[in-house]
Amino acid sequence: MCLLWKNKTEDESGFLSNRVLIVTESVFLIVAISIIYRLFHLNDYMLYSIIVVPLSSLLIFGLAGTSCSNNKLLFFMSDISYCFFLAQLFSNTICKFLITRYGIISNLQKMIMGWVSCFAIAIVLHYCFEKPLKKILNEKLKSITVI
Repeated sequence: MCLLWKNKTEDESGFLSNRVLIVTESVFLIVAISIIYRLFHLNDYMLYSIIVVPLSSLLIFGLAGTSCSNNKLLFFMSDISYCFFLAQLFSNTICKFLITRYGIISNLQKMIMGWVSCFAIAIVLHYCFEKPLKKILNEKLKSITVI
C-alpha cells in the first residue's frame, strides 16, 4: 500500500493508479476491520467506532492527493452529506412502517428501500431547508460586517 501511495505522488497522469489506490485502501479498511472485529468480538456500537474512525481517517489521508476535482457526483454527495445523516431519523420511521405494512422479508429489499428513502429525504432537506437557510444566514452575516 505504501508503494502505491508513493507511485501515486510520482505519477502525473495517474488516473489508473488513483483507482487502484482507492480499491486497495478500501479492501485494506474492510480486511482490517474484519480481523479486529473477529479478534476482539466487539458488540457495542461505540466500541466498534474506535476501530472504524482511525482506519477511515487513514483512508481519507491516503486519498488526499487523488484528483477528484472534476467529479460532479462527488461534489453533490458531499453537499448533501449532512442532510443524509439527518435524513436517517425520518427514513427509519418510514422504512419500519413500509416493512410492517407490506411484509417485506428480504434484507436486500430492506437495504435498497432504506438507501433510496434516505437519499430522497436528504435531497429534499438539502434543497428545501439547507440551501435557503444558508443563503439567509450568509446575507445576515454580510450585513453584520465589522470594520
